[in-house]
Amino acid sequence: MPTPWDQVCAQLRLELGTLFEVWIAPLSAEPLGADRLRIWAPSALFHDWVREHYAVRIGELYRTSSGNPHLRVVIEVGDPPAPAATAPPAALRPGPPPLPRTAATPPPLP
Repeated sequence: MPTPWDQVCAQLRLELGTLFEVWIAPLSAEPLGADRLRIWAPSALFHDWVREHYAVRIGELYRTSSGNPHLRVVIEVGDPPAPAATAPPAALRPGPPPLPRTAATPPPLP
């Protein structure tokens, strides 16, 4: 099932044609709760151009596709945060079980 952002991109692709690949495809979107959408622009140039020419339309389409008429769109420069890792870091993973002690194995140091 497409996300609201996927639906926005599909509509903008129809409306903008080849300009979609230039100005919209490089953007990333990150929903922030139920009433805010953060759009990440790869540079200040993209930020300014998208804000000036496409922000209103993106907001209209996203509000319609999400069903939230009060949603706010925020455009920022930078990369979206990396998704949270699903596996624990190596330091937190359990290690191999300890070897059994034998008469030849010296006791551990205090």
